[in-house]
Amino acid sequence: SVAQIVNKVAAIFPFEYEVYKNAGADTEFVGHPLVDIVKPHLSKEAAWKKAGKNADRDLILLLPGSRLMEIQKMLPTMLQAAKLILKKRPETDFTMPRAKTIPLKMLEDMVKAAGVPVKIIEGDNYDVMFSADLALATSGTVTLEAALCGLGSVIVYKTSPITAFIARRVINIPNIGLPNIVAGKRILPELLQEEFTPERLQQEALALLEPKRNTQMKKDLAYVSERLGEPGAVHRVAELVLRIAEEKQ
Repeated sequence: SVAQIVNKVAAIFPFEYEVYKNAGADTEFVGHPLVDIVKPHLSKEAAWKKAGKNADRDLILLLPGSRLMEIQKMLPTMLQAAKLILKKRPETDFTMPRAKTIPLKMLEDMVKAAGVPVKIIEGDNYDVMFSADLALATSGTVTLEAALCGLGSVIVYKTSPITAFIARRVINIPNIGLPNIVAGKRILPELLQEEFTPERLQQEALALLEPKRNTQMKKDLAYVSERLGEPGAVHRVAELVLRIAEEKQ
């Protein structure tokens, strides 16, 4: 196993630290590099303008992913959920940051076909996340980036039935969303496979926007940020490598 063949494990997640430590590895928690990276760069006014945020309206980000397969499987349901949200909460705007790997025309065509107003933007993603009120997000690192911006998500994922069948028998963890795994409990809703429908997505999104639930969510996201450690993870890893090299000599 890894624990038997490595000199040191530099864990970037607290749960990784526990796993490797319990397996007998010499383990050190160094913190997550995203803590250094996820920071706003624009003024609040500039960030709100870029994001399409208005003071008297909620802003929901659509974060369907950076791979074509994810866009094809996740975005149509997100767009249909956005239409349902608008019926219940007309004072809502939608923005979608475009990953460079996804053609702009593809996103524009899908948004047009859905018939829902979505602003497509490029760049300054963290400033946009800090400006938004909620995200509908495909499970992945982006949900952790959003959490570090204080932005909660309804976490979604859908794959082929056979892949899901295999995964459910191999992966034995209660949550797949990184913020939930780091928190050690489900602080953000997860809609996977058959649960990922426009109706359920609308319900969970509107629930997270309710004041009491939203306040608790913000506290939970702050806890996730705290669990990821202090800034300086990359520097700590470099120091760790140098220290081991010196010990070897």
